[in-house]
Amino acid sequence: MVSESPSQDGHISDAELSYLSSTIESKSETKFLDVPWRSILTSMPIWAAVVAQMVATTSLYTILTHLPIFLNDVTSWPLDTLGLLAAVPYITNAVTSQLAGFISDLLRNKYKIPTTTVRKIFTCGAFLVQMLATVLISLVDSAEAVIILLTVVVCMDGFAIYTANFLDLAPQYAGLIMGFSNTIATIPGMIGPVIVGYVVQNNLATEWHAVFYITSAVALFGAIFYAAFASGERQSWVSDNLQETKL
Repeated sequence: MVSESPSQDGHISDAELSYLSSTIESKSETKFLDVPWRSILTSMPIWAAVVAQMVATTSLYTILTHLPIFLNDVTSWPLDTLGLLAAVPYITNAVTSQLAGFISDLLRNKYKIPTTTVRKIFTCGAFLVQMLATVLISLVDSAEAVIILLTVVVCMDGFAIYTANFLDLAPQYAGLIMGFSNTIATIPGMIGPVIVGYVVQNNLATEWHAVFYITSAVALFGAIFYAAFASGERQSWVSDNLQETKL
């Protein structure tokens, strides 16, 4: 069902093929040593997107790897029920990811809001909501309320559209930069369990609250850093390297 290019797809409509052929930009194959590494590694907008992804995965990995354990420690619900509940946040994340793309494009195309503004509203807003939700987890007593708040934290990751930001900044190198960023973003997945294991010694709710306070602080840092350095404009060091191609 996959073709090398739209022109080789036997199921594509003429209208879609015409649209893609006239709008998609491409390039000749880029060698590893030809990549402007200095420009990439010294670009603060690039680092803003990288930091945003690392901040997002901090919340995501913490909940992904420890949600059933946390619920088992602070609630009396059976493990089979906890397994089902642990899946709910990720179902909502799948929905919000689709909504984020649709709404952000609507704001940019119909209402002509600058891409930089849209990216900051969505990403910073998502981080601030995550921060608030994780703080509130330590203030509620109801297990149902905890589930709702955790669902909010995870579903907000869908609104943090930092991955699209790589295409805004450097479409020619977006795949490469995404690989670089994704590698860095896995660090919380390695460090998180160590921190949780150090903090949660006796399986107490207060210990888990400390974990969420740390997570909320990371989210706040991400919102501030992204607001300060993010951009939605193509960087000058790639603007002259792209050319249109017919598919």
